[in-house]
Amino acid sequence: MQNILDKIGEIAEKEKIKVYLVGGPVRDFIMKNEIKDIDICVEGNGISFAKILKKYFNCGLKTYSEFNTATLFLAHFSIDIATSRKETYPYPTSLPVVENGDIFTDLARRDFTINSIALSLDKKRGFIDPFSGRDDIKKGLVRVLHKKSFIDDPTRIFRAIRFKQRFDFRLEKETKKLLKQSIRIINKLSPERIRTEIMLLLKEQKKEEIFSQLYKLGVLDIIKLKPPQPGVSTSLFALIDPDKMPDFLTKSERQIAQGILKISLKEDLLKKAEKPSQIYQILFGIPEESLVFRMNQKPVIKGKIKEFLNVYNKVKLEITGRDLEKLGIKKGPIYKELLTKTLLAKLDGKIKGKQVHLVEEEINFVKTLLIHFFLDIR
Repeated sequence: MQNILDKIGEIAEKEKIKVYLVGGPVRDFIMKNEIKDIDICVEGNGISFAKILKKYFNCGLKTYSEFNTATLFLAHFSIDIATSRKETYPYPTSLPVVENGDIFTDLARRDFTINSIALSLDKKRGFIDPFSGRDDIKKGLVRVLHKKSFIDDPTRIFRAIRFKQRFDFRLEKETKKLLKQSIRIINKLSPERIRTEIMLLLKEQKKEEIFSQLYKLGVLDIIKLKPPQPGVSTSLFALIDPDKMPDFLTKSERQIAQGILKISLKEDLLKKAEKPSQIYQILFGIPEESLVFRMNQKPVIKGKIKEFLNVYNKVKLEITGRDLEKLGIKKGPIYKELLTKTLLAKLDGKIKGKQVHLVEEEINFVKTLLIHFFLDIR
């Protein structure tokens, strides 16, 4: 990576373009953390410079003309290239209006001082640090650049806590005050933007601590999540409040979440269930993803969920409604009841025999049920 940065600097000097390493990579370089990808800021035209680099590195390139940015795809990492710009926010939570700018206006638009440092890629390799981000890194502080930072972009509230926990930093005193004052404005964010931030939080190693912090600040109440239980692996679905389903969930996530909650509510019944038919009735209809998640989360019910997934849920009847019709049974809700009772009996081993005789045995069991049905009617 160092060689690549050196070469980018050489090419930039040859083309007489000012190019900088910016943001997270600079912060991680100062903190001696691993740098996974490269973020480059260009004073001029980022896409044009990206095309020059593509020819040299012979790599993949994707451009985003609406933002004047590009991404180069090398073997083991990517290089994001942006044009230095200035941003203004017409109203709170809006997306910014973008204009061309220099490196100083570009750094001024960022979220925190620790992310507002640039490293020139010319031969001098000097730091540009107008907001004293390096000092805040040494002090272990997360500090916003201005008083309206969280109001302009409330997603910075999530990021502030994320960086605080990831680096074991503290919120700078005024920043903490501004953050608390801005909490309520989170509900003006779109579901998509909230979902993006939550997904990023879930990738953090200290995600449980992050969600605990968000809970204490009142953020989880606003976005309708609850904190994870101590010692439980955090998941978006495990955080869901059963009384309030978050707006940012997709339909599939919503179904999985509801499934996890359903298992939680039936956990005591599942612990007591002994017969295959009992386990089947408790778990049938719940999404497989919900079952797998809960199985890994709760060892006490793991065996029963595993049996359901691998055995009980694969048991099928040989007979159908047509066979019941041939017995002269009038169509109606009784069909479902008869077939369900037959399946449960089969699960419990009450219907046995070789494959060729199963249809006959199942029909005989239905006939037995019909006798009881008629006795009940009398």
